[in-house]
Parts: sequence; structure tokens; C-alpha cells
Amino acid sequence: MTLELITFSLGYPLAFLQRCDLLKVLAGSPLDQNKIHCSKRVVGANSSESGITVQCQDGSEFMGDVLVGADGIHSAVRGIMQAHIERFAPGATEKDMNTGIQHRSYAKDFSTVSFVTEGGKLFWFLFSKLDKKYYGKDIPRYKPEDAEQASEAFFNINMTDTIKYEEGSGSNVQCFICHVSNVLKDFHGIYATPNLGDLTTGEQCNLMVGAERVDFLPMPEKSLTATMPWSQKVGVGKQENKCLRAFYALPVLLLAHFAATNNDTMLDLKVSGYGWLYKILSTLVSGFIPVLSGFEAVERVQTIGLLGDLIPIQAIFMIEAARRGNFITIAHLLPLFFAILYQTPLENYHAADNRMTQIGKVKIIIPTILLSYILPSIAMFTVPGLSTRLWINGVFRQPFPIYARVIQLILGRFVRDTTEIDRIQNPEADMRYLRRIYAFAAVVAAIKGLYTRFNLPGYLPSATSCAGLYWILIHFMDLKVAGKLNAR
Repeated sequence: MTLELITFSLGYPLAFLQRCDLLKVLAGSPLDQNKIHCSKRVVGANSSESGITVQCQDGSEFMGDVLVGADGIHSAVRGIMQAHIERFAPGATEKDMNTGIQHRSYAKDFSTVSFVTEGGKLFWFLFSKLDKKYYGKDIPRYKPEDAEQASEAFFNINMTDTIKYEEGSGSNVQCFICHVSNVLKDFHGIYATPNLGDLTTGEQCNLMVGAERVDFLPMPEKSLTATMPWSQKVGVGKQENKCLRAFYALPVLLLAHFAATNNDTMLDLKVSGYGWLYKILSTLVSGFIPVLSGFEAVERVQTIGLLGDLIPIQAIFMIEAARRGNFITIAHLLPLFFAILYQTPLENYHAADNRMTQIGKVKIIIPTILLSYILPSIAMFTVPGLSTRLWINGVFRQPFPIYARVIQLILGRFVRDTTEIDRIQNPEADMRYLRRIYAFAAVVAAIKGLYTRFNLPGYLPSATSCAGLYWILIHFMDLKVAGKLNAR
């Protein structure tokens, strides 16, 4: 599934195979067989304005437009390319030895990975095939000395062009990693492993989405029409500055602070007779007494308008919590403030499957809002008796986020979640459900606006819309910077 998702994201399939197998495939293809030369070893190359000429060990020469090295860990072509770069930019190839460079080697029944992190620490991994498949309790458990003994057979294999496995071994780090993985195996199985596939896929795609291109050749259509189209503005090392995004979002927090500090004094009323539940909710409940009792007609209209405003906000929160690109971000875990939500940059959604939301969750957003929020709010204003209204407000409407989550879990059992299939075959499958949610929220907001407009004695201050308008504008700025908006 991971390789299939990479194929749909970038437009090109990804596979590991031996070079001899690749040559067999090319030899059996409709390509001009005169252009396929086997048993040739490159020893030199000369470039000119008309192309490049390659010299082989047996004295033969071949001309072409582009030279691509696929000749293994002891790459002669890589050395030729480095020598060519050094002639025009001395010292440029030294970056190949910088921290973060990763080496991989593949062979029959084993492979290795090694990389250097900050501080010069070397991490290396050896993967070898066992004699057979093991399941459940039969999976062998190795002690550190068993691992060291088993690895001796691989001491002479190359992990890089100059370093053998024996030179990198000897550390106890691998024993510690094995120990940690065993201790956390239940956690990995339940929480980590189900999501690692998409995480590793995202990392692989981020590495390749901004790949180098040959400028004089036309851009392949599949590179621009894939679900994660080619762009050198995104990918590894091209992330937006989070501090700058926080600065852009600062006015939202300032407006919220301004609104909070200019409120009138809250009614100080003690509510008793309902036990520990009212001790917890008394402050919130007492604030609604003038509205629910009918003492303040103007405040009643304002409160209904406020409750109506919260419906689009709740819809946005639930959508962003279900968006795949927000996984393990603050927007996924606690989407409570627009300023925090803006900390998830647009680059997280460059891949269409990351922009996509969980199908099962967005299918039930509208009924969840209706059952958990709108019905208790309507009942709070319409049922007879002040005590009953206060009870509905304190027990059902105030803790509506808890009820919303419970309702989501219940309704989720009755809908089919096709995200795993649609994220590859149809990453826009959620759009019809999102349009319904946005339309629903827009209609509710419009009704609320008309209701308050014709029932309040005066105009609402224009500042009440400033935060929402600014939030929309900075997101349009994101779309423009990402090239997804044609407006000037």
C-alpha cells in the first residue's frame, strides 16, 4: 500500500531491483535494442555542448544527452560527476560528507542503512533474512550476544564505498533500541504501526517531490498532474518558518484578548440544591439566568446569535481534526484556537491525500452537530420552566464537546469509511461531504445574521467580524503563495 501511494502521489512507481533484472526488462521492451549495451563498465566521460561521450573499459565509446549513474555502491559515474563539478566549483562536492547524509546498500537476503546525526554520532542498521517465517510466540528473541554473533558473517560487506560493516559495529546503541522496542511493543502495535506507513510515505515523497530536473527537456505531464505535483518550493528543507506564521496569527489572539477584557462584569450568583454537578457548572449556568428567564430581550437575541456563530466554528474544528495532513499536529489533537490552527502550514497539504479528511468522520459531522449542540440549544430556550432550562444548559449544552465525541463514536459504527481506498484512487472523495458541511454552516450563519439584524435595536459593531475576516485573509495569502490562487 505504501509503494502504491507513492506511485499515485508522485506519478512514478518506486521499486527496488537488481540492475541485471532491469537490463532484462529493457532488453525485452520495444526500445531500440541497439541502445542497450550489456557487460560494459564506464571508466570515463567527456562532456561538450552537443552532449556527453562515455568511455568503457573495453575501449568502446557511446554518445548521449544525459549521463545517469546507476552503477551501485562503488559508482564510477558518481566519481566522474564529482570530478566534473570540482573543475567548475571547487569544494562543492564536500557537502556529500555533511551530517544527514544517508547510505543504503541492498544485497541478496540482507540490506544496511547508515547515517550520521548531529554531534558526529553514527547510526547503522543491518537487516538480514531469517531461515523461515515466524509467527506469534514463535518469533525468536535475541540477546545482545546473539546479535553480535549473527552479525559477524556480514563484517566484510560495504555500507558505503569506503566503510565496511565491521568498522561501524561495536556500539551498544542497537541493544538499547531493541530493548525499547520490546518494552513498547504493545504501544507500537496499537498506535504507532497503523500510522507509520503513511508517515514513511510522506517522508519519501517529501524527499522526491522537489527533485532536480533537466531544464532543456519538457516537463513530463505526469509530474504535474499527480496528487503531489512536482515543485521545488516544497519538500525537505523548504518548510515555512513557524515563528513567522505565529506572528501572522498574533492579531487573532490580540482581538480575542481585547474582547475578553472589555466584557461587562459577570453576574455573581450562587446556585445550590443540585449537588456536586452544579458546583462545577454554577458559574456557566448562572450566566444564562437573565437570558433564559426572559429578563433581557436584547441579551437573549445576542446570546442566540453567539450560539449560532459557534456552529460554523464547531464544523471547522471537526473537519480539521479529521484532516489527514493534521495528523500528530496541534490542529489534530486540540483545534481550539484559530491562531493555533494556522500553525499547520499549507505545505502539509501539498499531497492530495494529506488535504483529504477521514471519510467516515466527515460523513457524520452534520448529524453530530445537530444532536450534540443544536438540539440542546433549541431546547434550552423553548422548554417551559426556568429550572428545566438551566438544567438542560448545565447538563447537556455546556459539555456538548463530550457528547459530540460520544455521538461520533456511535454514529461512526454505522457508516463506511473508504479513506484507505480513496486516498489513492480518489483523493477528492470527501469533497461532496465537505461542501455539504460548509453549506450547512453558511446557511446557519446567514439565518443567525438575519435574525440578529432584524431583532436588535442597533447595529452590531463591525469589530465583531474582524477576527474572522483576518483569519480568512491570511489563509488566502497562503493559497496565493502556494500558487493555488490566480487572484492578483
